[in-house]
Amino acid sequence: MKNHPGTVKISLGLLAINSLLWLGFAMITAFGLVDQHIPVWLRLTMAGLSFFLAVGLGILFYLLLKKVRIAYWISLAVVGAISAVSLMDELGVLDISFFLFNLVLLVLLIKDKKWYLNRG
Repeated sequence: MKNHPGTVKISLGLLAINSLLWLGFAMITAFGLVDQHIPVWLRLTMAGLSFFLAVGLGILFYLLLKKVRIAYWISLAVVGAISAVSLMDELGVLDISFFLFNLVLLVLLIKDKKWYLNRG
């Protein structure tokens, strides 16, 4: 990442952190460290979806690093959806923090659109 603008480095770093957060959530959910009143099938479904999201974000990180154009548009959609969905839960400190984290990532992706879509 030698020739990447500073904000691109930050947004790629945030995307990697986002992926790791989802991976952590998947593991916490899979091992039953969440609310014990959740049925096992629902807990495992949540863990599986979180794991696939973590992997997907990791793949988007790699593709954005390689400047694959479609990855930019998919990243905008995914991060935008994560931001919107994070507001549809009970709004606690973690929910608001996660929303702001994703909002910063979304703004940085939009700001650096030209860099991600430029093949040079």
